[in-house]
Amino acid sequence: MKEKSIILFVFTLIWSYALIGQETSKKYYCTPCNSPCDVKAYDKPGVCDVCNMPIISLTEQELKESIANAGIPQPLELVYGEIEELGSSPYRASRLWIEEYSRKHIQIKSGEIMLSGAIYYPRIAPGQKVPAFILAHGSGPTTQYNLGYYIYLGLKMGAVVLACDKRGVGNSEGEYDASVKNSRHIFSDLASDLVAQLQWLKEQPEVDTGKIGMMGPSQAGWIMPIAAKMDRSFGFIVSLSGPAVSVGAENYFSALTNENNMPKGMSIEQADKKLKDFSGDPIYDPIPVIRDLNTRILWQFGTHDRSVPVDESIRRLKELNKPNFDIKIVKDVGHGSANVHTGKYEDFVSIIKPWLKKIGVFE
Repeated sequence: MKEKSIILFVFTLIWSYALIGQETSKKYYCTPCNSPCDVKAYDKPGVCDVCNMPIISLTEQELKESIANAGIPQPLELVYGEIEELGSSPYRASRLWIEEYSRKHIQIKSGEIMLSGAIYYPRIAPGQKVPAFILAHGSGPTTQYNLGYYIYLGLKMGAVVLACDKRGVGNSEGEYDASVKNSRHIFSDLASDLVAQLQWLKEQPEVDTGKIGMMGPSQAGWIMPIAAKMDRSFGFIVSLSGPAVSVGAENYFSALTNENNMPKGMSIEQADKKLKDFSGDPIYDPIPVIRDLNTRILWQFGTHDRSVPVDESIRRLKELNKPNFDIKIVKDVGHGSANVHTGKYEDFVSIIKPWLKKIGVFE
């Protein structure tokens, strides 16, 4: 009897230590975004003072799974050529790889502020003029280095690529604002920065000024059409996982799915059905802007996007019946450019470049 009591005591002690260990290992992280703040551990929940995203309880494994569910791609596995690490987070670092390219750091005046960034050139023959991409940012306090994968895409297609730090972030002047209620003002400011970059790019001798467009992920899908309305000389837009619903509806949907923390949220199908109940403040609705655009736009969506309501976005776009819009749905891709099951990049060059050839940007 005494031996059983000792065994029970030892077992209870081990079990208690295990519980204590679990509790002390519990950490809180900023909801995964495009900023380095998402891998900093906190001791209690709250709101991130960098990107204003909620700080939630996640184990290290849950954090990795959460990022994978968001479709954040793993680094490209390449064995030769020049490799340059781009990205500020260990889970987000993209590799820019191209056999031959050159880069020049630049500054561009946008109203009262100065934007800082870089222009990237593929191999260009003397006197040759090529198409160009201006890159637009998703949400979060992102710099040109968070756009590494999109720089890679543009160069791989043979285009000049211009990427600047977002205003108020990195080396760009201005004030960074992430408050949802200020979305209209924020989007307008960021769109005007894209217009300033367009005017600067038109003066570059290597650029075909009739073939300058924009490309960007997520929130850029709201901002790029505003820029195209401000300046009708933008030749095209490539929107990657960009919403065609209101800011209010997108926030409502991503709250239902719990976006990146998949185990605790609704399924995409459940959230789609529940979205019909949304009656809150739209804050900003893109439809009045995009209805008025004749700019050629490629809208790319992933079937596993837990941030943007893809079905509702597509329904709204089709309802407009705009012949200048093309929609491409990529299976098993989340809110990013990667397969949610494998974590590997999809071949987006094979998706984007044929469309650009179809509309006459490339021969």
